[in-house]
Amino acid sequence: MKEKRDHLDGEVNEKKEKIEELEAAVAECQESHSGCGDAIAALEGERDAAIEAHAGCEEVLAGAQEEHAGCGDKIAELEGERDAAVESHAGCEESLAGAQEEHASCGDKIAELEGERDAAVEAHAGCEEALNGC
Repeated sequence: MKEKRDHLDGEVNEKKEKIEELEAAVAECQESHSGCGDAIAALEGERDAAIEAHAGCEEVLAGAQEEHAGCGDKIAELEGERDAAVESHAGCEESLAGAQEEHASCGDKIAELEGERDAAVEAHAGCEEALNGC
């Protein structure tokens, strides 16, 4: 019987030591996390403010989605038109580049002709008056 009692006393002491260790761990956790309650309260306040600030957003979003429900079809239609235009004008860049190359010197010729025109206008500035006097 004494042996059984000693065994039970040993188990009780082990359990008491374990309880003391756990209580120490709890105290340590409570100390190391003492500010967490404030942080949690602050985060809950921010969450509540965000919920309040965006209270009507779901309704607005639903309305916008309903209002723009057909936009996907319109976008697809416009993309089709764009693709057709790109296809029908596929060679235009090459044609434009060729025309620009072909007419590269036209600017110089135009400037030359404008110079000749200005010289002719200046040379014949008094002719109209002389002709009117005849």
